[in-house]
Amino acid sequence: MKTNQLNGRVSSGAALLPFLLFIVVFLGSGIIMSLQGVEKPFSQFAPLAAVYIALIAAFLFYRGKVSEKLNLLLGGISRNNIALVVLIFALAGAFSSVAKGMGGVDSVVNLCLSIVPQKYVIMGVFLVGCVVSFASGSSLGTATMITPIALGIVEASGVPLGATMGAVLSGGMFGNQLSPISDCTIASTTGLGVSTKDKSKYNVIIMIPALIIAALLFMANTTDSLSNFTVGPYNIIKVLPYVAVLGLAMVGASVIICLTAGIFAAGVIGIAYGHYTVVSLTQEIANGAVGMGNNILLVMLIGGLSWMVEKKGGINFIVDKLGSIAKSSKSGHLSIALLTLLVMLCVANDTITIMIVCPLAAEICKKFRVDPRLVSVTIPVVAAAFSPLSPWSGMTFTVQGLVHQAGYDFSFFDSFPTTYYPMVLTIIAVIAIFIPKLSSKIYKKEWDFENDCVRE
Repeated sequence: MKTNQLNGRVSSGAALLPFLLFIVVFLGSGIIMSLQGVEKPFSQFAPLAAVYIALIAAFLFYRGKVSEKLNLLLGGISRNNIALVVLIFALAGAFSSVAKGMGGVDSVVNLCLSIVPQKYVIMGVFLVGCVVSFASGSSLGTATMITPIALGIVEASGVPLGATMGAVLSGGMFGNQLSPISDCTIASTTGLGVSTKDKSKYNVIIMIPALIIAALLFMANTTDSLSNFTVGPYNIIKVLPYVAVLGLAMVGASVIICLTAGIFAAGVIGIAYGHYTVVSLTQEIANGAVGMGNNILLVMLIGGLSWMVEKKGGINFIVDKLGSIAKSSKSGHLSIALLTLLVMLCVANDTITIMIVCPLAAEICKKFRVDPRLVSVTIPVVAAAFSPLSPWSGMTFTVQGLVHQAGYDFSFFDSFPTTYYPMVLTIIAVIAIFIPKLSSKIYKKEWDFENDCVRE
């Protein structure tokens, strides 16, 4: 691979080697452990270790003084968008922990189940998953919470296990790419420099038809034998912190304000109901923030690595190669979707995929005049969709493990045909790329590619 430099612009395929090493180590370890019969093989090797190995390779491979390369790494970590993600991740972890500890999650789940007609309980599982994942912003957390409830429904009613788990996986994916407090939303909006409100406008437009189609498909699986299943109690007051966070996000408040308000509301309610004292509340907030430490370190190290790769010409090389394929904004947009898919299939983690792809996508957007507000939806949709559709993702492994623990014989291929929502949403998202009038109707102001902001 050659290094080309023109007018100060460096393009080098060799600069990508540390990044490729990260993918090879992360993917290769999973394949080896899978062949050895290790449980959850793609969850065994820590992504942090893979990134660290890639960083060591970058220091050994790139030319220059160690101090210069260290400055590059620290410069990438200290960028404003990386610092913002770190702060939001910490607040999101604190809110999730405090709200769960005061019974908010249980109330949300039981409230939703009490509303849905029992005849359409599989559709109900899907819709409950949608609400919980949107409120919590976590597909893995949603799957963990909803799967035991879904298994109780299967045992009580005899509805198909595969279809029910497909509903769990679909519902979990819903909020993972749509919720304003999800890792995917935070990583894509900050990585591309767009507002959560602007992302949500386009996201909702392509989400609504996908939600309706998926709900109708799940509705086709009906049952009349739920006499042994009872919905647990709920407290509408304990749902209010989620309502506050989502309501503020929808009116355009920053994620920082939304999460801070949610933590305050959940804390006050928790103290009022005796779940917390002032001291235990502060401990819960701290524990929740610390619980996001893995994601925080990941975003810092990947941010530093991507900055080193960019400064050495790796991102320019990818943009140049995609440029030989992409000739317009539509094909440029499609190339970003394809790149997201390829990276997701390699690393099997939607948040890591988004962190990797966003710097590349930002350059492609500039070159082919692709509105980054649209791309901020496409990237998390594709990445999040292939989490429940990938047999080696953390989400599918978690669901399979919980089902096996309950004594059922179950494999990924039992739920795959009925994991409707991510399939339908991906198809609609790709179709939307070819309808430019859709985005012009949503966004009245054009994007200023020179200044990376909405044109005033």
